[in-house]
Amino acid sequence: MSTVANEYGKALYALSDEEGLNSEILGQVRNLIDVLDDNPGFIKVLSFPSIPASERMDEIDKVFGGQINSYLLSTLKLLVKRGHAGQIPDVLREYEKIWYERSGIAVAHVVSAVPLSKEQKNALLAKLEKKTGRDVELIFRIDPEVIGGVSVSIDGELLEDTVRSRIDRMKRTLSEKTL
Repeated sequence: MSTVANEYGKALYALSDEEGLNSEILGQVRNLIDVLDDNPGFIKVLSFPSIPASERMDEIDKVFGGQINSYLLSTLKLLVKRGHAGQIPDVLREYEKIWYERSGIAVAHVVSAVPLSKEQKNALLAKLEKKTGRDVELIFRIDPEVIGGVSVSIDGELLEDTVRSRIDRMKRTLSEKTL
């Protein structure tokens, strides 16, 4: 994470905390992350130096004005004005990271080939909460590349039991034993 993302994420968190807006802004940050992930070209447009900064900030107003908190909107515009538009997704993720740390909630990123059933999600949640001793929020992503099983990343630790990882381990084992 860059210094810019770290500083702006902390500043946005401090401001939202002071104003009692953390939960509201967290929801908006999550939505923004999703929107920007789905539309990576938007950040590129906001980064074009050939487009005057005022026009790029106006674009932020057109797209997000009235839909997000004014502090969050101002942060986005300030990043564009100072030439850090490319850092917007990282600033948002830094805010989210700080929110979870301060709330004592561990975030588990779960990747599976197919959607998990409600029972599977609940069992995974219970297992992770027992392992960490904290409340856990699960964030799911579907990736057919894992073939089967589940990959979980929590607190910087990768817990993986996917068919893809088993195949990769088998390949390594076989190549080590082959002359």
